[in-house]
Amino acid sequence: MIPKQSFAASDRGLVRRDNEDTYLLHMPEDEGLIRRKGILAIVADGVGGGPGGKQASSMAVEMVKDSYYRFRGGRQFSSAARSPADCQS
Repeated sequence: MIPKQSFAASDRGLVRRDNEDTYLLHMPEDEGLIRRKGILAIVADGVGGGPGGKQASSMAVEMVKDSYYRFRGGRQFSSAARSPADCQS
């Protein structure tokens, strides 16, 4: 049995009025899928408060989730394995 508890928090910071970050912790119901692919955790920064930042971070999270579970390999997903520093540019 896989434990199914989690906690996540985000903060808008001192500058922005709204928080535009998006996060997801996806635990599939199928334990076989969990054994094959694991539990997926994603955090997408809200693009610095620019126009559409919340929409952009939400779309990024959904695209990564969908791509991850469609990927036929094991747990490693090369485009998601990049470090946060690589994603800053």
